[in-house]
Amino acid sequence: MFKIFKSTFCFTSLKNLLKNIYIRYFYTLDISKININILFYPKSVKSEIYRDTLFNLIKKKYNFKIKKILDFGCGLGTNINFLFENFKNIDYYAYDKDNVSIEYLNCLNNLIYKKKINYINKNQVFKTKENFFDLIILDAVAMYFSKKEIFQYFNILSRISSKCILVHDLNHFGDEILIKKEGRYITNYTKLFQKIDKNLKLTIEKSEKPGSPWNKYGYKILIEKYQSMLGRK
Repeated sequence: MFKIFKSTFCFTSLKNLLKNIYIRYFYTLDISKININILFYPKSVKSEIYRDTLFNLIKKKYNFKIKKILDFGCGLGTNINFLFENFKNIDYYAYDKDNVSIEYLNCLNNLIYKKKINYINKNQVFKTKENFFDLIILDAVAMYFSKKEIFQYFNILSRISSKCILVHDLNHFGDEILIKKEGRYITNYTKLFQKIDKNLKLTIEKSEKPGSPWNKYGYKILIEKYQSMLGRK
């Protein structure tokens, strides 16, 4: 399941990363002191608070029960440090349809994160056995799913998760399951999961992530399996 990357792209990615660090931190030499999450988000207290509260939604309830985590749409891995800080001794699995992001993440991991990452592809995700992952995270990912994809993906993700799915994305409470604004899809998650599986429990809270369209539509959605379902594992 592990994937080792051997390509010249890594060197290009590393060069771009170091250039980014140089520009933002003005001659910072000690890379170990850099908060990697700040590199890709605005330097504001709010941007850090939203990520902390995102994981606080599940930390108290599942802290010692989370062992296998799938970051579905991991991008550059901006959730990695938060996950390893909040959940101990975890197996971290990363999937992203963009191979460039995966290559970039691999470089970042070797340089800064230094975590054990299990890279998996789409076919491996779809073929994962039932209830394999304790937690599946989709952070600003589902807004790019079409109506067909959102039903397909969440049907599969709800099957392969044993405890919960944590979605941080755009949500609305209107009549339609999916609406499109400014090139992004905004989902009514309550109606979506009434169609997918009525036995799943949803907790929906407003996101603290700043900026548009998050101010209006940003939500944290925790999708949980009931205890009677968890016993099947």
